[in-house]
Amino acid sequence: MSMNLPEKISGYSKKRSDFLIALLDVGVISEAAKRANITESTAHKWLNDGLNEELKKIRASLIKKHLDKLQLACGLAVDTLIEILMNKDKLYSINIRERASKTILENTLKIREQDQIIQRVENLEDRLFENGN
Repeated sequence: MSMNLPEKISGYSKKRSDFLIALLDVGVISEAAKRANITESTAHKWLNDGLNEELKKIRASLIKKHLDKLQLACGLAVDTLIEILMNKDKLYSINIRERASKTILENTLKIREQDQIIQRVENLEDRLFENGN
């Protein structure tokens, strides 16, 4: 999987840190326990004693970090598509420009549809909340 995981998680012993990192990497408790050189029962005990909450926080942080990177890349991708679309100097073939146009239109429509769905769900949630109180 390898998501640019940290080498150590501060605030935890080396074994616990190694276990958390291994679990983030492989997602299987038994395999992560082996990698961290602990028993599977110790792994379960640690998770039940609060390590599971730390795991959730770390995962959320990693996901946010990667989503932020994707958002930056999205801007670059859109800029590239627009550059291809706007370039009429025969640098790009008509097929490439056509595909760029199609990609921009399809994704714009998807985003608009998703925004509309989100708005509708939020409106329904607001109504449910108002009726529930």
